[in-house]
Amino acid sequence: ALNETEPEVVIGPEPEPLPEPNLPDIATVPDVEPNPEAAELIVEATALLSETPSRIIDAREKLNDALRMPM
Repeated sequence: ALNETEPEVVIGPEPEPLPEPNLPDIATVPDVEPNPEAAELIVEATALLSETPSRIIDAREKLNDALRMPM
């Protein structure tokens, strides 16, 4: 007889593991030329973050300007 206070637990077979995905090799070659202006803004923003005290607001503005440019 089953104990009425505990539910019956049924354990089924373990599920089969999923096969590893077969992903194609993708070459990570840029399809556009880098924008030197955007690169310069990123360099300037990085320099601003390195200053003491940090000029994080100025760096954010530089990065926002860079995001508006084609990279």
